[in-house]
Amino acid sequence: MLELIITDSITPLTSVEVANMSGGPDADYAVCIYDAQADLIASAMLTGYRRWSAPTHDLVARCVCQAFADEEAIVPAALPHIFVPDVLVATLYLSPPLAPRRRINRWTFYCLDKFECHVSNETDAPAIVHREIGANRDAGVWPLLLTTWCLSLGPDARLGPRRPPVQVPLYEHAGQRYVRARDFPEHIRAPYHHRFFLSACPMIPGADDAYFPWDLEVFLGYAPWPQQGRTTP
Repeated sequence: MLELIITDSITPLTSVEVANMSGGPDADYAVCIYDAQADLIASAMLTGYRRWSAPTHDLVARCVCQAFADEEAIVPAALPHIFVPDVLVATLYLSPPLAPRRRINRWTFYCLDKFECHVSNETDAPAIVHREIGANRDAGVWPLLLTTWCLSLGPDARLGPRRPPVQVPLYEHAGQRYVRARDFPEHIRAPYHHRFFLSACPMIPGADDAYFPWDLEVFLGYAPWPQQGRTTP
């Protein structure tokens, strides 16, 4: 399950839970949105979303829009107004069954003379995005956050079409097929490494980032190679 918790850096303002209900490559997701008192205020189903095809907040953004507006688009009139505090923090967690909750990403907004958005990733690396979006403050928390997500995902402040499935080349060396982490989309590298840390890997000369193809297929839920048996470059 994914959990999004939005606070003023101390007090919860709203939260979201997203759960995979069907499994498989094109999964159905249930979304529940709660207010500051943890009361349910909206819910919906997002159907047929290709797993790991985009960064995780793309899925959450589409779920939120579906819950409030019955469509995968930002509809300001459908979004409940929550006043934006001087410091706004949105934290996205992965909460797998029977395992500790793990932070995926965090977005922190500071209200100075203008808004600044600093985005840190799960490794606590320095800010990787810095964008002025002050015009959105009066609209409230949801338009501010959803707009920021859209700007990080695409060319403008709208949710574009869903992204296609992940595709990576499949290599072969001395009869051993393998994939390379360098070919993975950036948004799956950290969660994949976290899941398969200390797992066995194929020994391929000159490819210290090689993994077994079936591990990647299990992770994604589908085989992501458009062609079979490419020889080692």
